[in-house]
Amino acid sequence: MTGRVKLKGKHKRGERGSVQEEQQILKGTNMADEEEVCSTNDKEAPTGGNEEDARPRTNIEDISLSALKEMLVDIQITVSDILRQNSTLTNEVAELRNAFQQQKTELTAVKTTLAKMMKQQDDFETELVATRIKISEQEKEIAELYNLQDDL
Repeated sequence: MTGRVKLKGKHKRGERGSVQEEQQILKGTNMADEEEVCSTNDKEAPTGGNEEDARPRTNIEDISLSALKEMLVDIQITVSDILRQNSTLTNEVAELRNAFQQQKTELTAVKTTLAKMMKQQDDFETELVATRIKISEQEKEIAELYNLQDDL
């Protein structure tokens, strides 16, 4: 730290000064502070007050009223957009529910058909086994008959 002398009690910004004062100057006025100024002006002003005291209060009220009106319009626009989006989403959800219900009905029908087909397949397999056994027995009988014919 050559060339700089550290002073007792000073912070990093001690040589440059406080930044807090600059920030307060640069900040815009707070609406609540403006309303307090208006209310103190009303209390301090005599009943027959001059126009200079009344004029700043009216300008601040006009500014705050116009700002409030703008905020209200913005809020109303936002609420109407939200309601429109909500309505759109409600319709989409209803459509999805209908589609889901249709798919559920179709799936139930497919399951029923599949169950019938499975039962029919089992019946056919049972019949096939019985037929194969019968054919096997008939082949044995035919072989016996050929043997008997040869013997005759």
